[in-house]
Amino acid sequence: NNSAMSIGAASIPLLSGVLAGISWELPLLLSGTALPLAFLVWVSMKTPPYKSAEPYLGLRPYLLATGKAIAHREVRILLLFTVINFMVIFGPIVTFFPELADSKFHATPFEIGMVMSSMSVGTILAALQISKISRCMTTRSGMIIGFATVGAWMIALPLTGSFLLGIIPLFIMGIGQGIFAPMNMGCLISRAPYEQRSGVLAA
Repeated sequence: NNSAMSIGAASIPLLSGVLAGISWELPLLLSGTALPLAFLVWVSMKTPPYKSAEPYLGLRPYLLATGKAIAHREVRILLLFTVINFMVIFGPIVTFFPELADSKFHATPFEIGMVMSSMSVGTILAALQISKISRCMTTRSGMIIGFATVGAWMIALPLTGSFLLGIIPLFIMGIGQGIFAPMNMGCLISRAPYEQRSGVLAA
């Protein structure tokens, strides 16, 4: 799942950069691809029937049970890690980095997209090997490495002095993301009761 999302995350900045070079409005049209995809899921995706061991009592009891699952200390910590991770991705990387690339390095939209895509390439490579990686290190170690690469990226990027050299720290950060995200989600799933997994993951 993480690899598939990263393939999208790698291709969208490149495609957006190409389209933005033509007209700034065109990248916004990429969101429209969700409509034919929704139709495709509607007509072709068959979900296997699932019979719950517990009777479904309604939305309110489900939400209460999900809240109880989230109240566990380890689940709260894992959700906090997820929030921090998304803050880093959408703050310094998705929001600030393109502004920095434009104002300091005068990079073109395509160049910005290319450099940003390097992070997703690193994520894909790491996530595809996550089963092997998880046999070599504990989940705790993997998550520490994931956050450490984020910190290393923050320090290394201003020191590169060249915009295109930013590919290297972003790629390394992507590897950290490819280790951290699957391990974090795996921990969340393993600590949530089966019936409340979707609620915990949605949180």
